[in-house]
This record gives sequence, C-alpha cells and structure tokens, in this order.
Amino acid sequence: MSRRTIRRLTGPACLLVVTALLIVAAPIRADENHWDLIRPAGILPPGLRWAAQAHDPVRNRLMFFGGFDTSGSQAGDLYTLDLSADAFVNLRPRGTLPASRERAVMAFDTAGDRAVLFGGYNGGSIYLDETWFLELSDPLRGPEWKKMPFAASKPAPRLGASMVHLPAAAGAGRMILFGGWDGVNRRAYQDVWALSLGRGKEAWTKLSPAGTAPAARDGHVAIFDAARSRMLVYGGWNRQRTDVTLDDLWELDLRPGQERWTELTPSNPRPPAQAWMSGVVDDCPDTRRLLLFGGWNGFSDSAFTWALALDGAAAWTRLDPSGAKPRPRDSHVAAYDANGRRMAIFGGWENEGDLMRDTWVLGLAPCGGPAPTTAIPTSPTATSTITPTPRPGSPTSEPTPTVDPRRSPTPDLVGTRVAQTLTAIAPRPSESPTPDLRTAVALTLTALAPSPTRSSTPDLMGTIVAGTRTALAPTTTLTPNLLLTRIAMTLTAVAATPVVAARVHLPLLSR
Repeated sequence: MSRRTIRRLTGPACLLVVTALLIVAAPIRADENHWDLIRPAGILPPGLRWAAQAHDPVRNRLMFFGGFDTSGSQAGDLYTLDLSADAFVNLRPRGTLPASRERAVMAFDTAGDRAVLFGGYNGGSIYLDETWFLELSDPLRGPEWKKMPFAASKPAPRLGASMVHLPAAAGAGRMILFGGWDGVNRRAYQDVWALSLGRGKEAWTKLSPAGTAPAARDGHVAIFDAARSRMLVYGGWNRQRTDVTLDDLWELDLRPGQERWTELTPSNPRPPAQAWMSGVVDDCPDTRRLLLFGGWNGFSDSAFTWALALDGAAAWTRLDPSGAKPRPRDSHVAAYDANGRRMAIFGGWENEGDLMRDTWVLGLAPCGGPAPTTAIPTSPTATSTITPTPRPGSPTSEPTPTVDPRRSPTPDLVGTRVAQTLTAIAPRPSESPTPDLRTAVALTLTALAPSPTRSSTPDLMGTIVAGTRTALAPTTTLTPNLLLTRIAMTLTAVAATPVVAARVHLPLLSR
C-alpha cells in the first residue's frame, strides 16, 4: 500500500478523532423538545404519502393503510408501527380487502377494538364512499376487514376528509366526519356526519350544527378534545372557489343537542396557511395541546412544529426542538405515544422531491416537569432542517439516526450512538462511498449532543486512536466504504468506556 493511499484512508479517521476533541459537555434540559431519527425493526414500508392513519391506544401503535407509494400508484397495504417496541409490521388481515386508495380517512373505535376506514381515491375518476371496519378483537383468528352494508344515507364520495372518534360515557361512541373533496363533480365539502358505532347498528347521520360553518376544505387537521367535548379543525385546502390553503381554526361543540360551530381567533404568531400537515393531541394534564408538524402552503413544504394550548384561551406557540430535524414534508402519518412521551411521524412527500420512508420521534418533557420550550423569534419562512448528502442511488436520502438518551440511558450510550451513526452512513458495497465526510462527522457529533453528562475516562481518545489504527493495520485493500464500517466496529468495541456525551460546536467543522 502506497503512502498516498495510507494518507487518503487514514484522513477520515484522523478527522473523527480531531473533531471528537471539540466536544463540550452540556447535559440535556428536562424541558427540551428533541427530534430523533429512529430505524424501527421489522418490514420497512415503502416511501409513502396520503395514507389513512389511526392510533390504536389498546396496543399503542400507529396504523396506516393505503396511500400513494413509490410504484406511482395507490397502495393497498396495511402497516403498523409498534410505539413501545419501535417495530413495523405488515399486517395481512383476513376477509375481503378494501381496494387500493389514497387520501382515505381512518380512526380507531376504542370500545369496539376496531379501526374505521372511509372514502378515498382509487385513481382515474373513482372517488369512494365505502365504510370498512378492521376488526381486531379476536386474537386467535387475527385482524379481519369487514365492509359496512350498503346504506342510503351516507357521506358522498370524497378524499381528504377528517374523522375523529367521539367516545361515549357508556357503550358505543360515534365517529365524526368533516369536509373532503370530490374531483369528479369538482365539489369541496363542509358537511358534518356522525357514524354510530353500536355493533350491528352502525349508521351514518348527517348533522346540522348551529353557527356559521367553516369554508369547505380537504387536507386539514381535526382532533377531538375530550376534556371539552369538542372537535378542533385547523387549516386545509379550499379549492371550491379560491383554491388556496387556509390558516383558520374552528371549534365544533359536540355536546349532545348543543352542536355549534365557532371560529377561534388566536393572536399571532400562528402557523402559516397550509394543508396536509399532521396533528396529534399531547394529553399530558399539565400541557394539553395540539401538536402540528410539516405541511404544504401551496408552493413548498415546511418542517415547523407548532403547539396549540387546549386549556384556556386558544394560543399558538412555535416550538424549536433540538437535534437534527426532519426534512420538510406533507402528507405523512403521525401518532402520539403517551407511554414514551413523544410524537412519531413516518414518510410523507417533499414538494417536487422524493417520497420518504424515514421515521422520526419528537421527545417531549415528562408530565409534571418544566413547561415546554416556548416560541422562537424566527420568521415563519426560516428553517433549521439538517439535510445530509444523499447516498448515490438512495430513494429516500435519510439523515443519520440518533438515539434518545431518555429511552436508552446506558453507560455505553455515546459509543453505541457513534457506532450506529457510522454504520448507517457507511455506503453499502454496491454503492459508491459518500464523499462528504465532513457531513458524516457533523451528523455523528450532532447525535452525541443530547446525552446526559458522564464522567470522562482520560485515556478515551488514546483508546479510540489505538483501536482505529489496529483496525486499519492488517488491511491491504481498504476502501473508504470499508473504512467507515471498521471505524464503526472499533467504536462499538470501545463503547463500554464511560465517556462525556456532549454538545459540539458545529461551526468549527466549516473552517
């Protein structure tokens, strides 16, 4: 091996060691919102947008069906993301399956232990008005799709509606459906329907709430606020006349006999007008709020995170989570994980870009802890998203994963993080090596940032350098691809050494 080759191959290793010396200790704040990219086990779904989604609170999992995938057509698969185990499963229910579709709507019937699916778009001029039930209560036979029998009274065919579950104090509850779009008749909807959920007595009924109804729309967010017996509707796309995205906020009082629409007018700041963002309810008693992420403003996508207080006067707060952030996107799926105190998102689409298949979690402050980080004084058009150089041939261009220290507080956390990060960025044998090693190092050190402070071993750097040299020494045909893999293996070997996990000053890397 020539000296030039040795210098070329050992350069990245030296860069890693040198940049490690730039680490400055900084423990994570208890009130800090933090994004982490995770790689769940199981069968990874394809790049996907516009899937119907529901949170199954019985099994603490995100369920999503259909959508528009990388094949360029509507999908018909059903996936779950176990939020306790971080694992995907491609479910294969029994029974007659719903046709492939996108932009359908789904919600979970807790009392009936089943998911409810309505509507969607099947391509061409086929807009759907079917209602399906995914039965989950039989553990021996497994899940089963069942189609609701024909009914004369039901919502018209549509895509992009919203549906929330309204539980009952005793017995079966109702589903509340709002809005949607029928492209055949060029009609946007602002109607409200209720689906009674008594087994064998399921039926749609059109409601006529008092007050002025919101403008017709699709692609909006709707959530049920159980503490105040109301549905909240935010944003969406009004294409009946104006063909614009919306930033209005509405309340539908759902107390029996008192159904009424009321527009809420929070003071600025507020999210920009947008559609196809995700929305989940953070039901921590101390900070009950609606969490929004992403969205499409008619021209481009965002990667912003907003919170709407659900108690007291309505007020928006833009959050500034730490860590590398997800790419801008819309039409992704999301769920709130109460057990892990986090919001999870998967997939989506960046305007004029790729369908994505990455999974991110936003860690939240523990219930009863300090209040969350408040608004940041930045322009709504600004973004701090970190997007690494994509691998050649990669369909998703996923950023480097990190590990949330609140879920894996082990002494070898830093070494494990570095190993996982370098393993993730190491090009596969069939790919050309990633040329931008500075990006790799920056992302590696970003992964170290939120770890808790630990005592330092004085000879840590020496151990890493020695281990790296040992890994490189016997190699006669080392490539940059193999180099990153070997460094990852070396850091895994020294991971048991207690270290100081710290926050890096990334501007130093750009010098």
